[in-house]
Amino acid sequence: LKSEVEIQKIQTHAAEVAFNGARLVRDYGRTSGAFEIENITYNWAYDNNRICVKYFYKKEWQECIE
Repeated sequence: LKSEVEIQKIQTHAAEVAFNGARLVRDYGRTSGAFEIENITYNWAYDNNRICVKYFYKKEWQECIE
């Protein structure tokens, strides 16, 4: 259960990174970047109206939003 809650927290951080990345795309035209939250680096990239966030927690994960 603790691991499941931790994964949900990390996925919430990934969603936050995607949101902040979208703001940077809109406001400054940036198309990629990275944020570090609780010692995990979340790399985001915008391409073709889609933002993907990649991060490593026990394995590599990728979450995309269109």
